[in-house]
Amino acid sequence: MTTDVHFLSAYNEVIFENFNSVLKQNLLFQTQIKFLEERVKVVPDLQGKLTDYDEIFKKNDILQHEVNVLTREIIDLKSELNSKDGVIKNLNKEDADKHRLQAALNTQAKDLGALKLESSKQKEYISQLEDMIPKKKKLIKELVIIEEKNTDIPKFESGGSF
Repeated sequence: MTTDVHFLSAYNEVIFENFNSVLKQNLLFQTQIKFLEERVKVVPDLQGKLTDYDEIFKKNDILQHEVNVLTREIIDLKSELNSKDGVIKNLNKEDADKHRLQAALNTQAKDLGALKLESSKQKEYISQLEDMIPKKKKLIKELVIIEEKNTDIPKFESGGSF
């Protein structure tokens, strides 16, 4: 019986060790199951956060696209502003040229008006002189006639001495 007791004792020890081992595994599995259940409860929150992040990323992509579009618009507007600035500078240069030409034209018009006035005065003077020519011719003829009649009047020649 001693062998039986020994056998039973060893058998009970093996059963006890197996029971302890199974119990430990069972406790470990139950702990892992509980831990996974807690994690499974967090999954919907994480999925919600993931969806929120996806929306944020999509909005960020949309905002980045809008920023790119606005940046292109700003570049286009700056280019348009530069070209219009060049046009304005050319217009200002053309306006300055027009003003300079208009001033020269006005000066020439004033000079032309003065010349016309002087020309009309000279024409009037010429017509007065022309009116006087027949009278002078008549006077000269009369003087010639008077000289011919008055041959008695001594004539003095220049260049003589006293």
